[in-house]
Amino acid sequence: MRSSRDRPLKAEGDKHRRGGPRLRDLIYLDFQKCGSIFSQFEGGLLREVQSSVETGTEGGLSGELNVGFAKLGSRLGANDKSLELVSRVLHHDVLARIEFRLANEQVLLDLNDVLGDKNPAEHEVRAAIAGGAPYVRAEGWTMIEDYRRITDIASNFNVLTEFLNRCATDTVKQSPEYQQLRAQIDEMSTQAKAQPNRDERARALQQAKVVEQQLEAMIQAAAGAGQIDDWLVQGIMRFIELFKPGHINLRLYPCESAPGFQLLANLKADCFVDGDVGNFSFAYGIKPNVKLTVLGLVTSIPPKDQPAFDPLQEFAGDDDPDNAQQKGFEKGFRQLFNAFEEIEKLVRFTRYPNVTLFPIAVYRTIR
Repeated sequence: MRSSRDRPLKAEGDKHRRGGPRLRDLIYLDFQKCGSIFSQFEGGLLREVQSSVETGTEGGLSGELNVGFAKLGSRLGANDKSLELVSRVLHHDVLARIEFRLANEQVLLDLNDVLGDKNPAEHEVRAAIAGGAPYVRAEGWTMIEDYRRITDIASNFNVLTEFLNRCATDTVKQSPEYQQLRAQIDEMSTQAKAQPNRDERARALQQAKVVEQQLEAMIQAAAGAGQIDDWLVQGIMRFIELFKPGHINLRLYPCESAPGFQLLANLKADCFVDGDVGNFSFAYGIKPNVKLTVLGLVTSIPPKDQPAFDPLQEFAGDDDPDNAQQKGFEKGFRQLFNAFEEIEKLVRFTRYPNVTLFPIAVYRTIR
């Protein structure tokens, strides 16, 4: 039994892409954001389809089950049937519909189509976005910055380096060169102790010490990784916990001719289609050597010089004595927020000429 909901849904966006490919490796999709956008067009978003499969029996089946003192009997007759419900999540269909709707409403800018085969400078790429639609789709080289990995590595860095250094030194100690020097030192020490003359004995022991120092230098060279002071480790972790908690940043470079321009996006860990960011990192790496596409809403276009608007300008030149005390208290706290915002600017990385997106989808186009 199949209902009208079971029929395959056409990817509306596919037939509107001009001769483009129709196969994509979908990596990231923000279902919540998609639902918010789509509900404004059609009043709701279909998240999944359900199909029902009808099963039955030919001749009938009966049986008994003894449970303690009771005997339970059951029979499934020849005409008895059951329904099995199967659900399929529509990641790709959702993305195709969203892209089609945004393009149809002329609020989606395909950056690669706009730039074409030109080799634009950074300011030209930025100008194309600043003067275009609020939603942007762009393909380019990418880099993933998972700040959770930094905290994980930093908290275990000294343990890992100690382990690696131990592995390296043990490998050196098993080498023929080390064994030869070790035997030479032992022989020189034995001969030095057998010297009856004090001066000759001291000279021989000094030579053995020089060889011992060479041996120690060989071990130190093998154990090249140094330790990090605890205060530095704790500082790095606390800084990330305050300003980059759980952040997974995506940097996309749409034009090789403009490496100074990037599209920035912060990805939610639970929106990765695979469900595990580690699988993506293993498959593509933190610097994928294939181009990816990001679809998102433009949220920040930092100015080159002064901010577009200063909320604290209301306090400039205000000499009203009636509200001086109340406004002074308010001004102090708001300036405190402003000071903290200046610190956060250092780690948001939203600087001119970069543009920040709220990401909806990340995928690889299969050509």
